Parts: sequence; C-alpha cells; structure tokens
Amino acid sequence: MHRPARFIPFLLLVAALMLSVSPGRSDLPRHQGFPGGVSLVPLGQHEHKPNAFFGLEPVLVIRDEDEWLAVVGLPMDIAPGKYLLRVAPDDDGAGRHGTHAFTVHPLHPRYRQRAIRLPRELAPRQLAGPDNREIVAIDERPMSEHTGPVADFQFVHVIASGSFVPYGRIVTRTDDVDAFLQDHPWLTYLTSPGETARAPGRGVVERGLSPDAPGQGVIIRHAEHFRSILTFMGDSPVAAGDTIETGQPIGTASLDESIGSGRIDWHLLLNGVPVDPLLFVNGSSAAP
Repeated sequence: MHRPARFIPFLLLVAALMLSVSPGRSDLPRHQGFPGGVSLVPLGQHEHKPNAFFGLEPVLVIRDEDEWLAVVGLPMDIAPGKYLLRVAPDDDGAGRHGTHAFTVHPLHPRYRQRAIRLPRELAPRQLAGPDNREIVAIDERPMSEHTGPVADFQFVHVIASGSFVPYGRIVTRTDDVDAFLQDHPWLTYLTSPGETARAPGRGVVERGLSPDAPGQGVIIRHAEHFRSILTFMGDSPVAAGDTIETGQPIGTASLDESIGSGRIDWHLLLNGVPVDPLLFVNGSSAAP
C-alpha cells in the first residue's frame, strides 16, 4: 500500500508509543482503571439487569456468568481516587437502589508515554478534531437503550495498514520549549486518500454525520452507551439501521490537505466518555 512518504519515518516513531494490551477473557475488555481507561465494576447478582450511572451518564451493563458488570469509561482528565457508581432498579421497577465504589488509579509509568511529541513536520493544529462538546453533541442519545446489539469487545484497527497517532496528549512547543499538553482523545490514522476504512467492531449504524459536522463520517452503536464515531471518512456504503460486522468496509479515508495525507479519526465512547480505542484492539502494540 502506498503511504504518505514525507511522514512515515516520523509517524513510525509516534506509533511506537502504542499501548500493549494482553488479551483477557475473550468476551470482556480488560480492566484498565486509570484516566482514559475502562473500569469493570461488579454489580453482583440481580434477577433483572440493573441500570447503572456514573454521575448523570448511563453506563453499559453486561452479563458475566452469574453476575452483572458495569463497563465504565473513564475521562482522560479524571483525578485518581475513589468514585461511586449509582445503581437503580430496572425499567420495570425491579431491583433496589444502591452504590458501588471503585478506584481510579494514577497512570502506570508504562502509560505515561501518552504525552506525545510530534515530529516538527507535523503541527498539533493539523491533528485538530471536534472538541468534547462537539463530540457530545454528535453523540446525542436516548437515556434508555435496551434494544441495542449485544456487546462484542473484539475490535480491529480501522485501516489494514498504515500509521497512526495514538490517544493521548500532544506536547506543543513554543520556541523549542515544551509549552502545554493538547488533548487528543482519539486515534488519528494517516494513510493514502481513498484507503478502505473498516468497521472497528460489530454494531448498528445509527446515522451518518451531516456535511456540516466536524468531519464527515458515521456513528456505529456497538451496544447501549457504547459507540464509535468515525470522522474524516467519505464514500460510505452503509446507511442508518444497517447491521455491520467487524472488519466490514464502511468508507474511505478522506484527503486532509493540511497534512497531505488521507486521514480517519476514530473516537470510541463509553457512557459518553472518549476512551482509548487501543484497549479494545488485540495486538495493539504495533501499528496496523
């Protein structure tokens, strides 16, 4: 596959900052209870599926053998410490109110590489995307989503080969001095314009993004309160309501003239929070 040559030597260095994730149980994501990660909070045994909330946001709840688990997305800027998950009766009023405590840990030293230093040829502004408020607006969703697909946490990279800038914070420079960290809570793939984009996971297409949205693309609902938003992607053959499988072609990389490359951004949201997609991609220690 042809790649944008001017950036490949540098982007391979950026891609070397990947997080290495050892596969856990085949049907569950691995517990990564740190900022930008995922906490698995046991909710115990309930006859009916309970509702769980982190703050005001509803949380994905799944069955794990004989108990229920909450799969909680943790914001990149959350402070380490103890937090409470609120549990409420199901939609039919069965069950009891309660809370479950869980801990958010500081980033382990191996993950502090999330402070990304870009090559000089690539400016942080060139990787700008929708901010969190715009993502929340795009991700408008009903409070109750019990008719959605069953969660499947076996994900793949959106492109088959190429380079990417990881989820993290980009160190910006002023006169060769590190200035501050710019949030980059998604994956940015850089590849040839027109490169095929694949569905990162199984789900249902909710809708395409309007031409006025920050970057055209699609929204895929993987389960209740669990979505992928793919931007800077065109020529999509899928439509709202389509059921798609992992790896299915869903569009192509759009040309980003500011960097002279094809580009796709992958935002992965749990309970409305952008989390690190690499935590769900097996073998993510290497570039796609």
